Amino acid sequence: MCVLSLVLVTACSAAPTGVRTSPTPTASVTAPGSPYPSRVLFAVLETKRAGAQESEYAGSHDTIAIAGSDGFAVARATFVPRHIPVIPMAGAVLYPEAYPAAGGVYFIDGAGVVRRLDPSGSTRKVTTFPITSPQQGVSFAVSPDGKQLIAAVLTYPSVAPAPSPSAGEAPGPPFITTGSWMLDLEVATDGGSAAVVHHWQSGANDYPGSSSGFRNLAIVGWDATGPIGMIDGYNGVQQTLFEGQRWAGGHLIRLGLDGTLGAPTLSADCTPVALGDGGRVACLLPGAGAHTDLLQVARLDGTVLWTAIQPTQHIQTAQYGGFTLSPDGTLVAMDGVLVPQHGVDVPLPESFMTRGWLSRDTLIGLTQGTEPMKIGILRLNAATSIENWGFSGQFVGVLRP
Repeated sequence: MCVLSLVLVTACSAAPTGVRTSPTPTASVTAPGSPYPSRVLFAVLETKRAGAQESEYAGSHDTIAIAGSDGFAVARATFVPRHIPVIPMAGAVLYPEAYPAAGGVYFIDGAGVVRRLDPSGSTRKVTTFPITSPQQGVSFAVSPDGKQLIAAVLTYPSVAPAPSPSAGEAPGPPFITTGSWMLDLEVATDGGSAAVVHHWQSGANDYPGSSSGFRNLAIVGWDATGPIGMIDGYNGVQQTLFEGQRWAGGHLIRLGLDGTLGAPTLSADCTPVALGDGGRVACLLPGAGAHTDLLQVARLDGTVLWTAIQPTQHIQTAQYGGFTLSPDGTLVAMDGVLVPQHGVDVPLPESFMTRGWLSRDTLIGLTQGTEPMKIGILRLNAATSIENWGFSGQFVGVLRP
């Protein structure tokens, strides 16, 4: 049976406050490294409804916000939250409900309706990848120009409590599953209807990855070359692999809009942990030592750009993960340390859990010490001082023109 695991950072909040409201709600979008930088904008998912749990990756968000590099919101929209599929003795691996592209952020609700939120605050419907069952999960991405979309809709079997054993009968599993695993790869254009370009379905009592099942597929990105997928990743997990990961296991592949699945492009034993700009990816290649990994940055075509040995003392700590690749691909940040392509590793505060980059010199992440953990930033020119913004949520990404 496939390994089950789930990357969860979960905390309860009776009244989450959300991204702060900006006193000056004007906005502009700039890419990191612009010679004439204006306000950098990013998107964040939040859980605002009373009594709901704030869960960074596997939760059910209901609000999308666009904020500036000062932590103040310039636009916000609410949406119907998704259901969490039930997996016996495990948790479903769910992908973010939002994706930044073409200067805005696209978000999908519990019915599969995709909408776009602009920095001006305007919202419009883009397409629908229909979600018809609470036992379905979806991952999606949008082309850099915002004109095309692709999604993978995974249907989990239904789960119900098993009947009580008869007198003298040995107890069996406490649950029963019915139905097949199904996966639909769908494409759409902005303003158009979604079309299924490939459908997979497992046999009875089979699962993705089994001999008669299909290979699990999730959508994880889209660059200038085209859509990027994660093949053979786990559909559910029981334990964390790396803190803060948005996927578990698997290999990155190129996808065709006709449903074609490309071959994995990276070394088979290099575990992808961060997808960056320009078709770059960071992965972990096991090294010679018991507590040493080779950190490799490569392109999706398999070209290795640089390799570094991660600090042994960092790997031996309990906190290990939070991998994120800088916009230019020359730095990898992770919990507790910054690893450069050239130069000396830079220690980061242990209470800061890295999640992404707002620019070449500013990290965004979660600050420990409060529940739920709050979003904050760390400027590399003052890498020991965390700026805690005081709201919780899931970092989605920086908006690009």
